Amino acid sequence: RNAKVESIATFLDLRKDPNTGANAINVMTRSEADAKKIEAKLEKLPEVSRVMSLDSFVPDDQPAKLKLIAQAAKTLGPALNPDSVDPAPSDQENVESLKSSVDSLRRTAGDSKGPGAVAARRLADALQKLADSNQATRDKAQDVFVAPMKIVFDQLRNTLQAQTVTLQNLPQELVESWKTKDGLMRVEVEPKGDPNDNDNLRRFADAVLAAEPTA
Repeated sequence: RNAKVESIATFLDLRKDPNTGANAINVMTRSEADAKKIEAKLEKLPEVSRVMSLDSFVPDDQPAKLKLIAQAAKTLGPALNPDSVDPAPSDQENVESLKSSVDSLRRTAGDSKGPGAVAARRLADALQKLADSNQATRDKAQDVFVAPMKIVFDQLRNTLQAQTVTLQNLPQELVESWKTKDGLMRVEVEPKGDPNDNDNLRRFADAVLAAEPTA
């Protein structure tokens, strides 16, 4: 194989990411209890970097973590879910706000020569240019900057609604990738060391098979 060929080079890069499972060894077992035992045994091997099963997607110490999330939700909730929302500003109000920001930035920067002052003046120039442009340009800028922020806030709201995770409420698509319809559980074992070193991979395979012959 020629590592300079694009397809091979891409594959070799993918092998470096354990999430692709390109070098993984899989062990199939009939019960969650057996999967945990196999996982505990194989993760002790020096040739192994990571062992995963469906149980890996159930976080540890959930009560403490959920308590912290609940505290954050109590603090941030009023800001993320206000009782009332002010109407969106008009274009003229946006222009006035932009000009006010320009004045503040330029006053703060003054005649200073440092990188902070230079950056402030550069931002002031950009905001001034936006204030002097037409409404269509400002609307486009608003879509570019504000829309992603709305997505982030929505994600934060969802995060603050976190609930206890169990094997029973994991997404079905995730479950199906780790558990067959007839009940077989998959345990995935990843190698430690250079993922493109065949000798390293052979040592990894030998160690896993010695510890778990059903792999």
